Amino acid sequence: MKILIIVNSLYGGGAERVASYLANYMISGYDVHVATFSDNKKTYPLSDKVILHDIRPTSKLGIIRFCQRYFHIGRAIMNISPDVVISFSVSLNYKVLLVNKIFKRKVIVSERTSLSRYISWEANFARKHLYKTASAVVFVSHEDYCNFPFNNKTIIWNPLHFDIARSKDSVREKAVLAVGNLNRWNVKGFDNLLKAWKQVSMRHKDWELHFLGKDNDSYIHHLMDVLGISTSVKFLGQRDNVAEIMQQKKIYVLSSRYEGFPNTLVEAMSQGCACVAFDCQTGPKEIIHDNISGLLVKNQDVDELASKLDLLMTDYNLLQKLSEGGKKEVIRFKDKNIMAQWSELISKM
Repeated sequence: MKILIIVNSLYGGGAERVASYLANYMISGYDVHVATFSDNKKTYPLSDKVILHDIRPTSKLGIIRFCQRYFHIGRAIMNISPDVVISFSVSLNYKVLLVNKIFKRKVIVSERTSLSRYISWEANFARKHLYKTASAVVFVSHEDYCNFPFNNKTIIWNPLHFDIARSKDSVREKAVLAVGNLNRWNVKGFDNLLKAWKQVSMRHKDWELHFLGKDNDSYIHHLMDVLGISTSVKFLGQRDNVAEIMQQKKIYVLSSRYEGFPNTLVEAMSQGCACVAFDCQTGPKEIIHDNISGLLVKNQDVDELASKLDLLMTDYNLLQKLSEGGKKEVIRFKDKNIMAQWSELISKM
């Protein structure tokens, strides 16, 4: 069987990570191709057995680039002639499904964010009208799975690729870590995280807030200065050694307004961080058992987030309890278990 995986890029991001894992996993039994709309710079490595295709638009004119995206998807499907096409992210799903009306291939589309989040009118149209034409729609949360009205649906959580850490608390910094693209600060809720941090930092002068992720001098820098907390906030940039960095921090915070399945939360739990998360749509409540493997906070409640962070910074026993509880919790997300579910789905196509 020949599989074509279509993804925006292989550089950063949750969808890109899962696409690369899936491609590497499936090469043991399938002919695997990956097509991307980027220059193929890779954060996530691909096996040499995976055949990589660049389907970027070549024109600089907007309308022509728009048309080329559809044309290049169609050309890739025609030239590769896959038995199954797998699309990652809603921005690609509707394009692939529209093009596939010509080629009639088996198509699996994967939703990577909450259905409650508005992306664009095209995305909404796809969810309401095009997704029912897919061979399968993969969701990463029970909430979205239950809210989807058609029967061609399944749920497969994202895989945890990290080994469960054994690092001891004594080597960890008094630091709270947040991970994500700072240029997407609104979705990631980093503005409200800084507002909560202003309260916390006044009471804990020996703690710091660290941001890990892509950053092009985002609005968050300005807000940090306005709030007067620049001395206790550090920006680590985008790094490859995420697991190592997580092992160095005592606390991880997920402040997102929306998520599909927050990979970084699972990763931080696996590395022994005591985790605090806004109970956003969707993901955190399916990952964390409150007060056992992490702490859940009412979505975007700045005062409650500050209170929970303050509690963890002062209650060592609770911090240790959540650190150990988190590591036990995420065993169910280990990559072999999740990839086996993908393999089963594909084999049914």
